[in-house]
Amino acid sequence: MKTILHKGMVWAVLLTFAVCSTVPITGRRQLHLVSDSEVLSLSEQSYREYMATAKKSTNQAATQEVVRVGSRIAQAVETYMRNNGRANEIKNYSWEFNLVQDATPPMLFVCPEGRS
Repeated sequence: MKTILHKGMVWAVLLTFAVCSTVPITGRRQLHLVSDSEVLSLSEQSYREYMATAKKSTNQAATQEVVRVGSRIAQAVETYMRNNGRANEIKNYSWEFNLVQDATPPMLFVCPEGRS
């Protein structure tokens, strides 16, 4: 039993090192169980499905506020990326800000790759 447990631990450690990488901006290590392209594809799909049935807010002032704040966040992120040697990634970003009428807690969808 101990041998099986030890072999399992060795495989877990090897697997962790095989799929771990360093995040360039933060320098932290992260475990990759799903590729970035899969995450982006699934998040884009989920966002599109949600927006297809979501009722957009008719409150123009609140919608403008969401767009204004979102645009400032986008600008800050892009400035940060440029200042940290990651300007090549900005070309894949496609920002979109929507305010919807929904009783469920808010969700943030980030879809940095092309807009459908």
